[in-house]
Amino acid sequence: MGLPHAPIFGTLRFAREDLVFKDVEFPAGAGVSGLHTAANFDPAFYDNPLEFDIHRYADGSRVPKPNHLSFGFGVPVCIGSYLARIELQVAFRLLAERVRELWIEARCGCHSPGS
Repeated sequence: MGLPHAPIFGTLRFAREDLVFKDVEFPAGAGVSGLHTAANFDPAFYDNPLEFDIHRYADGSRVPKPNHLSFGFGVPVCIGSYLARIELQVAFRLLAERVRELWIEARCGCHSPGS
């Protein structure tokens, strides 16, 4: 499960030397910001990234890509990501234990189960 939006907007870095990336020139000292949220919506990595699809991975035939940037990665990974993942596990377990029926009602006017 990945978060659609990163808890932080982006990460500011500075070019150490003049460089060109995808035909864009960055002079030495220029600020460059990686926008984490934008990366999580890259259609090169995610099918229909702007569409919320609760069934996207439900059939088990596909798994979420592990390279989402919601919590960063590598050495600068968000230290709170571990706590957030544990909190989600506990929250979903408690929700399943305490709620007898749970559904998502579509905006099309569909009715809930049993109604």
